[in-house]
Amino acid sequence: MLMWGVRLVMYEDDIPASMLTSDSGEVLEEGSFLRAWGNARVETSEGRTLSSPELVWCDSLDSFMTDCLAVLEMPDSLGTTYITGRGVILDRTLGSAAGVDVRESFMAVYSGEVRIEE
Repeated sequence: MLMWGVRLVMYEDDIPASMLTSDSGEVLEEGSFLRAWGNARVETSEGRTLSSPELVWCDSLDSFMTDCLAVLEMPDSLGTTYITGRGVILDRTLGSAAGVDVRESFMAVYSGEVRIEE
């Protein structure tokens, strides 16, 4: 089934955890996969975002994945870490490094204050 103006809200314990938006998408294998393309973006309730030309949601893995160039933004109290690269699998919360599988080289850049201990 093809879709336009995709907006998919993911819940954890009946609370919205993340939202996937894209220009277009399609449901594959009776809902097991959702392929989204055209400004595909996932935003979590914690403010993390994953952007890519194409993202795939895999229900059985409870994960987002892409082989395209991806940008992961992770804000904290002092600034934002930007991680860019190709080929990644992230859980629905775009969470910790334990939930990240990087298949090709990634680069991380931090923008914000860095505390210097004296």
